[in-house]
Order: sequence, then C-alpha cells, then structure tokens
Amino acid sequence: MTLHEIPAFRVNGQEISLGKVLKLARIRNSFPALDEEIEQVLLNQAARELGIEATDEELQAAVDEFRLHQGLYSAVDTTAWLERTGIDLDDLEDLLAARIIGYKIRETVARGGVEKYFTENILSFESALLSHLVMAEEGEIRELKCEIAEEGADFNRLAREYSIDETTRLAGGFMGSVARSALDPEAEAAVFGASAGEVVGPFKTDLGYHLIKIEKLDKPALTDNTIENIKDILYGQWLANQRRKATVEVTVWSHL
Repeated sequence: MTLHEIPAFRVNGQEISLGKVLKLARIRNSFPALDEEIEQVLLNQAARELGIEATDEELQAAVDEFRLHQGLYSAVDTTAWLERTGIDLDDLEDLLAARIIGYKIRETVARGGVEKYFTENILSFESALLSHLVMAEEGEIRELKCEIAEEGADFNRLAREYSIDETTRLAGGFMGSVARSALDPEAEAAVFGASAGEVVGPFKTDLGYHLIKIEKLDKPALTDNTIENIKDILYGQWLANQRRKATVEVTVWSHL
C-alpha cells in the first residue's frame, strides 16, 4: 500500500490521503507534527547528555494531575477517556514524561543566565501605566492638547468625552501597564523620555491620532513573572540553536 492509498482524514465523506497531506507539507515547508517530533527527539538526546529523566514519582504526579484536570476521578473514567481518544496509557505517560523533561531542560539551560539576560536587556523590561485619547483628525487632537497644556483641562475627562477608542473611553483612556516593546518607536521614545503626569503626542496609528498621558513609569524589576519570561526566552534560544546544529533528514519525502 502506498502513501497515496492510506487515508489521512475524511471531510463530509471526502477522503484525503496521507500522501497528499505530506506533499502539501513538503510544498509549504511546514509540517507541525513532524517539527514537534524532531524537537522532542532533540530534547530526548539532550536529556541523555545532561543526565535528565522523568522519575517514576514525577510521572505518577503528572498523571494524577492530568486526570484531575480532565475530570477523570476513577480508573473507569480514565479507561473510557483513553478509549474515546484512541490512545493508551503508555502514550499518555510518554507525553507527560516529555513535558517533565522539557521543563527540566528549560530550568537547566536558564540556570545562571536569568540575571545576566535581564541586565543586558533591561530596557526591554521597562513599562509604564498609560492613558490615551484617540481622535480621527489631527487638527482636533491638537486642539485638545492645547486645552490640556494651556487651560489645564483634565486629560481623562477629555478621553471619556471625545476618544474614539471604545475599549478605553469609559475608563478615561486608561490602558493599564504597557511594555516599552509594545509601543511604536516614536511613541516609545516620547513616553520613556517623559515624566509621570506629562502628555505626549500626537502619534498616528491605524486607529487615529493618539495623545498619551504617562500615569506612572515603572522601573524594571526581576519579578517572578519576569524570571519565568526570561527562562522561556533562554530556553527558546537554546532549542533554536539545537535545531540549527542538528542534521535532520526527512526521508518520508522520498516516498512521495
């Protein structure tokens, strides 16, 4: 039986062969399932080199947590779920073991590098509490800026009255905490070059013309959330490097 004779899936009764799926993946140079499996092989190889494994205790805890998350409170429930999904317990344990190994490798490759990365990229972790006022016409927004600067008009009141951004208008334009990296270069330079209480702009975006009020500038801090984000970055960099160094031969293409 050839790949073109093996059904991959059916849609409203129309059968699509595995050969066609693979051919499309080759043309598009994208096959998520294959990429994920290659990544897992690389992780398993690295785990052996680093002496990392999923212990029986860790695996049992992961299975128990998975069952609770799925609402599988008995062995009967678990067996029925496995039958419905078409996988067996060994498959499930392999999946959970892969997650444990991935987490341990992430912790290993990030160890000792978090503070260094934070220090070298500290500007990217800056954020500010911002409010904005958006108008469709540049002339209109400049008039409002004059009211604020010359007459002391309240920015947030004007935002509630005039802003066309319905997601923030009722809150007086309040946007919450905004990372430096989320702003366009022009707005980024203006916001982080100003002081709390200042109004900068206008800046043009697809939504319209924006005035931005700096409510508060937050100094970068190595919070728990930031630490986890940096670990993800370092792990992603490590994994990308492993993929670049690996010799990957997709032999299935030769059967198409």
